[in-house]
Amino acid sequence: MLGLSFGEILVIGLIALLVVGPDNLPQFARSMGRLYGQLRRTADELRRSLVIEADRQDAEVRLAELKARRERAEEQLRQAQEANPGVEAQPDPHRDEPPEPEVDPEYEAFLAAATGPYAAGRSLEDVAKEWRQAPRVTETDRPPSPLDSEPSVPERLPPGISPREWQELPPHIKSLLLERSPDQGEP
Repeated sequence: MLGLSFGEILVIGLIALLVVGPDNLPQFARSMGRLYGQLRRTADELRRSLVIEADRQDAEVRLAELKARRERAEEQLRQAQEANPGVEAQPDPHRDEPPEPEVDPEYEAFLAAATGPYAAGRSLEDVAKEWRQAPRVTETDRPPSPLDSEPSVPERLPPGISPREWQELPPHIKSLLLERSPDQGEP
């Protein structure tokens, strides 16, 4: 912390205690903390502005270099055109065009189908509207799950669990607690 050793911090604290007094020391410490925070924020802002300025200057230098390179290239192109009038730039025969991506015929057929979610002429809004209007499966419609069947409420709840907590526990936890219940001889 600011390159101070523990002994130096202790001496500064004792001097502050003597000068400020024990009653005003907490308020003094808070104000010093705020001042330290403000100084750090100011230093960070200054550092950020210096970095931004350095980046801006670097960008200006790079821009000037790029403009110079572009001017040289345009000058060379102009000189080449003057030396060989009537000759136009030819495409590079060694440059390959990117290959056309292969399309899965089944995927194309799915997208081009007259029915289905991607049928021709259907917008995304139509698909979303149809989805919103589709019937939903409710709790009563779905088949029962083994986790749905809660163990019966025991005559005596496991130690440390209130009836309210018992009602909030998930079924699988209730089953485990009942299996480990001291009534069944397990610890």
